[in-house]
Amino acid sequence: MNPRATALLLLALAGCGTTVPASHTTLAPSHTTLAPVSRATRGVRASATSRPTHHGTRPGLATSQPVATSQPTSQPAPFVPTEPLRCGSPVGQRVALTFDDGPSRFTARFLAVLRRRHVRATFFVLGRLARRHPDLIRKIQADGHLIANHSYNHPLTGTDDEWRRQIQRTEEAIRAAGAVPARYFRPPHGKLTPQLRAVCRELGYTVVLYTLLSSDWQRPGVEALVRQVTHRAAPGGVVVLHDAGGDRHQTLEALPQILDNLKRNGLRLVPVDELLGPRPQVLPCARPRVR
Repeated sequence: MNPRATALLLLALAGCGTTVPASHTTLAPSHTTLAPVSRATRGVRASATSRPTHHGTRPGLATSQPVATSQPTSQPAPFVPTEPLRCGSPVGQRVALTFDDGPSRFTARFLAVLRRRHVRATFFVLGRLARRHPDLIRKIQADGHLIANHSYNHPLTGTDDEWRRQIQRTEEAIRAAGAVPARYFRPPHGKLTPQLRAVCRELGYTVVLYTLLSSDWQRPGVEALVRQVTHRAAPGGVVVLHDAGGDRHQTLEALPQILDNLKRNGLRLVPVDELLGPRPQVLPCARPRVR
């Protein structure tokens, strides 16, 4: 007889007052539950009576909890003025000293002068020369200077696609050297067409021109060069010298005097990013105080 039938018989006999042998009144715990148990109920009971494992989880339960995931984020696009910048605010008596067309065999000597005078500058480099002198690119950055974009090979003209590639190849060359390119662009010869302006804006580059383009590329003589920069530099201004593109011995010799004179005139020499700030604005440029 199956266990269920046995249990029913014993209950019936007990109800009639019949004595039931003790050996038949003790039932195994598994036989005392007469109501059918569903699979779902068995699953709940099993999970409720199971002991936690050493990881603090229970058998039959999910071992991992949903993990909150953040939405993908991207770096904010750099602020790009709609117009090219020639200067920054005169507040703070700051001047940005910049060097174009390098790096070259003269660059390390320019860096040595700046280091001795504790001056930080901005180097607008050519991509092809950055490829040729990656060690100098790394040195410029290691000395705390800013590395900006001056095109790949200094062309006079170009289509939109050609200018786009000029800028991108130079950025790639700076990165390949192990440095970080700043998102400032100075067009070769300072010539900015509407097409080039649109490409710079598309690529997220701020166009930086100047208030003072020195004539050092013409080699006017050391004293003439010192006088020119000293007398024409103004608060908020951007000064252009060259560390490549020809013989730069005169510029190199004039540089210590230029730095000393500008400081003596109360001007602070800073990189372009410090002069312009995080949200550059087109401002009226101050006039020189010394003539």
